[in-house]
Amino acid sequence: TNSEPAWYCVHTKPKCEHSAASVLRELGEGVEAFCPRIRFQRSTRRGKVWFVEALFPSYFFARFDPALWLRAVKHSQNVLRVVEF
Repeated sequence: TNSEPAWYCVHTKPKCEHSAASVLRELGEGVEAFCPRIRFQRSTRRGKVWFVEALFPSYFFARFDPALWLRAVKHSQNVLRVVEF
């Protein structure tokens, strides 16, 4: 079949969204990864500190052709599964 690239939600190990997205970007031209992050300030014992975390914890988005890249994406470092329903 002739499939086209589409966006998929990728489930990762906790706190590994950014590194998993980076690994997918290195797979090749056919894979695009989008991992939105949020920067916020939190009060600690040291005072107010800036934190950067994933907007969607344990998830990020990837665009690829499943006929060509699904196996490589599923077996990438820190990836648990590609969300499907």
